[in-house]
Amino acid sequence: MTRLSVPGNLLVAGEYAVTREGGLGVSIAVSPRAYAEHRLGGPTRVLARFSGREERWPASRPGPASPAPPTAPTPTPSGGAEGTLDAGAHGPKPPMTLVEAVWKTAARQGLVPDNPADTELGSFTVDTTPFFGADMKLGLGSSAAATVCLSALLLRALELYETALVAEIAVQAHRLLQGGRGSGYDVLTSLQGGLGLFTGGAQPERSRLDHRIWPPMGIRHGERSVSTPRAVEAFERWTNTAPTAANAYVETNNRIVRRLSTAAHRDDVVDGIREAKSLGRELGRTIGIAAEPEHPPESTTHCVEKPLGAGAETYLVVPYPDCSAGAGVGDNAEVIPLTIETEGLRWE
Repeated sequence: MTRLSVPGNLLVAGEYAVTREGGLGVSIAVSPRAYAEHRLGGPTRVLARFSGREERWPASRPGPASPAPPTAPTPTPSGGAEGTLDAGAHGPKPPMTLVEAVWKTAARQGLVPDNPADTELGSFTVDTTPFFGADMKLGLGSSAAATVCLSALLLRALELYETALVAEIAVQAHRLLQGGRGSGYDVLTSLQGGLGLFTGGAQPERSRLDHRIWPPMGIRHGERSVSTPRAVEAFERWTNTAPTAANAYVETNNRIVRRLSTAAHRDDVVDGIREAKSLGRELGRTIGIAAEPEHPPESTTHCVEKPLGAGAETYLVVPYPDCSAGAGVGDNAEVIPLTIETEGLRWE
């Protein structure tokens, strides 16, 4: 049996810009980790566990989770049909799933046949349940982490494992899952770990940065949920109607991100995050996607609260330089402290 894990991910700065060729962003790998395993023998079959549901493949429809799923970090698939479905099983075709996206991407590159029934690679299990709280998704990139897990295990089973190929398959598969969109920052961050400088484009890149001067950070959930596809569509409409302004936005973003990536002191990091917050607020007003809290909590007024992602759904919380270490993060019940995962994909 082969086991691995990969961390979650967050984009600290560079929202929207990373979807453009050459757009820069700073991303971090964070706890928790997604866990996966592969057992040799028998038809190819996959079980992906999420919070409260399972995705069984091939030919399955997402359904309720089976009783008492295993607890990470040691997911153990149940044997036979109880834990997975054999390749070639019949049933109504569901929408594109994460597992289908990975297989289809590998098939397009000639690594596997189109029909999984023609293979006997054994059983794969992916578990992202640690990414979900008691009543909500934590917003730490669970789908990207799962895509990396499955891509790596599949290539390992095919005896084709290379980190660069894992990145290529996982980025393409995750974009396929998102309808062709997706910068790939989340995939590369979970794969590589740590803090990194991301460059968007058809072939995205990410290089590691030193995170040791960065302050303690946390996340807080906002008052409203935001549809990422809708937000990206709004940004794309704006770039088409106002290309000069859009290019200026990306250039300004890139300057801020470069400063963050070369910061030598903690106060430089906080200043950069404040700049990124201001830029994101102005963009949100321009494209009609709110990127600021309606009611900032008093307990975090001594911190920078920067929206993460496409809107005001989740906030990065960073204490000002003159605050005691962790102020507004560890002492605030609304804030979930973040732990940077310096290691990306790890074979267990």
